[in-house]
Amino acid sequence: MKKPAFAPLVRPAWPALAGLAVAGCLALFSLPAEAQSGAAACANADDGFARKAEDLIMAGVAAERKQAIPGGSSFLSHSELTRIARERSCDMALGLAPFSHTDAQGRVIAVKMIAARYHRYGVIGENIMRMGGAWDLIGVRPFGPEEFARATVKAWMESPEHRANILNRDFEASGVGVAKLNGEAVATEVFYGAGRTRGGLGE
Repeated sequence: MKKPAFAPLVRPAWPALAGLAVAGCLALFSLPAEAQSGAAACANADDGFARKAEDLIMAGVAAERKQAIPGGSSFLSHSELTRIARERSCDMALGLAPFSHTDAQGRVIAVKMIAARYHRYGVIGENIMRMGGAWDLIGVRPFGPEEFARATVKAWMESPEHRANILNRDFEASGVGVAKLNGEAVATEVFYGAGRTRGGLGE
């Protein structure tokens, strides 16, 4: 039985928890702003599930950050980062983008979107997660937003790369986006910080 895999940007994949697939990345960037193609709307998505799961994931991440960083501040929630996270999840759920941080040309998708629509300089992180669907070990059984949110936060906190994104003191703002289509749910959290160093990513 083949297990889904983590897919962190900076090291090889390794086996994941049964029924879960998550990925995390951290990148410094300094890129010219470019127009982005609009992500397809998730017309048939379960919006009630998505909004509930987003709220629960944000609350769970905030609780983990507060517990691990005494006196640390919560992430600022920004509407544009939320829109970017929702578009990322929607595109992956629809199959318009791979379940990956990068596109077919190896470019980091979230970096391009944030550079064009939020801020051209800084440091970003991205955690992604999916659950359900024919590929998943849990199969196509129903699950609610509470179960999905709990599984998402738990998986991220048990992975060093994802945990590092959540606990990174340099990140100031984040956005969470969830899409659920055809029994599969996808979550994305993007993180942004002004950063102490401006670095470049190859095109």
